[in-house]
Amino acid sequence: MQTKWTQPQAYELLKQYNQDAFHLRHGRTVEEVMRCFARELGYGEEEDFWGIVGLLHDLDSILRSTASKVSS
Repeated sequence: MQTKWTQPQAYELLKQYNQDAFHLRHGRTVEEVMRCFARELGYGEEEDFWGIVGLLHDLDSILRSTASKVSS
């Protein structure tokens, strides 16, 4: 799998929607875990893809949270 996104682009996207230090650190932690799993499970050529998936994995919940605050 390939992605047109780079890690810095994905991180900037995450920061657009959430500036909370905990959530940014959490995203980076999950990114590193996903990269590790990709390498360990034989998907090293897809490490960047899986890292970005990990980094952005909570983006939908952040967007839902933002949307619910706007509609309230």
